[in-house]
Amino acid sequence: MELQLTSQLHELLSRKTIKKLQVIPDSQIDDDPTLADFFKATTFPNFQDPNTNTLDILISKKQLVKIFIECHKVIDDHISNTDGLQHFSRDFINSDLMTLYSATLGIWLVTPEEHRALILNESMLIKLLSNSMISEHQDTLYRHFEILSGYLTSTIAKTNKSSSLWLYFKKTLIRLFNNLSSVHEQSSNTAKDQLFVNCIETILHSIRSHPRNYYAGSTLRFLIAVLRHSGEFEMLRIYYSKILTYLKKDGLNDYSIWLVFLQLCVNVDSEEYFIAEYNRLCEPHKKNNAPEWHNVSKNRCFNNEVNLGVVLYQDLKNLLVGSELASYSAWYVFTFVSTRSDFHDGKHRKDGFEILDFFEEQVAVFENSNNVKIDTKTAQLVSSDGGIVDLSSDLLLQEKFNLVLIFKRLLNKSW
Repeated sequence: MELQLTSQLHELLSRKTIKKLQVIPDSQIDDDPTLADFFKATTFPNFQDPNTNTLDILISKKQLVKIFIECHKVIDDHISNTDGLQHFSRDFINSDLMTLYSATLGIWLVTPEEHRALILNESMLIKLLSNSMISEHQDTLYRHFEILSGYLTSTIAKTNKSSSLWLYFKKTLIRLFNNLSSVHEQSSNTAKDQLFVNCIETILHSIRSHPRNYYAGSTLRFLIAVLRHSGEFEMLRIYYSKILTYLKKDGLNDYSIWLVFLQLCVNVDSEEYFIAEYNRLCEPHKKNNAPEWHNVSKNRCFNNEVNLGVVLYQDLKNLLVGSELASYSAWYVFTFVSTRSDFHDGKHRKDGFEILDFFEEQVAVFENSNNVKIDTKTAQLVSSDGGIVDLSSDLLLQEKFNLVLIFKRLLNKSW
């Protein structure tokens, strides 16, 4: 059975750019003549956004179902036993490896936790690599990596948030990284840098499609640990810039990514777990002399020259102080960095700014000027006579209250 739709889609997804695969309901296509014309003109309408440099790809629900059916048929034709995990049919050796590889990868777009397909796809990928020249390995791996990246930045929630797919993404990254590490040329260093940039772009685009994506955030922490322990400090600066831009624009209330950002800057927690995971996933590649990185002491900065905690402090101070930005996540991270001894000279901050004193002043001014008290447990404003202040009739007061409520809650924490 031909994988007509799957092959066409993979051809688009394999392009070396950030993709956004959007599933369009069939009813929407039927009701929109312009959209219908797009699908008549080409199988998968696609547009390169010059502002974001993102390749937007449209796929209909009907096409998604057809991809599932054609991939499922190929897989079933090559598996003889009922559980589909242990044995291949007799004619497997003579089958088209690329067809089965494409089918097992294609079905993951619809059923990303299909472990039978994962086991088969990894087997097919290894066979494709073993049957090709070493010089062709990078092209095969890059194509595989780009297709997975396209899945993870899609608007399909169960695909975008699939734990198995994110793990496979990390495995593929390690294969690529070690393949590039075996090439001792300047071009390979440039390729590695671009690979890590592509990773952060993929993760942030994935989170934009589906915020609070746990596995995307965990993968980001994994990458930060790998970069830190391999001494890629300049790449960490790039990650810092890209994550901060995302947080300012799209993720002000994305608490999980704010904590990842904090980890990037001041290394709050030991990264032993992520380094152990890297080394475990690296086991199959030890013959390629893959580096093995070890845990560093808690709260260690990157090196003696680069301390992104200081940079973070100043950037957040410029962003928050004097603003009306009521983001608990942002203020929490700023408070954490501000109260660390790393940035104090004796009892006083070097720039003379004390965050807890600032909070106390702001809370006192607000409560005294409005003759009220803020109840942090109920998130209510209590008047001097004990009544609850109705904020619905005063939007300006409500906005100020939302901000000062954050300050008072942070004051109640132990820093």
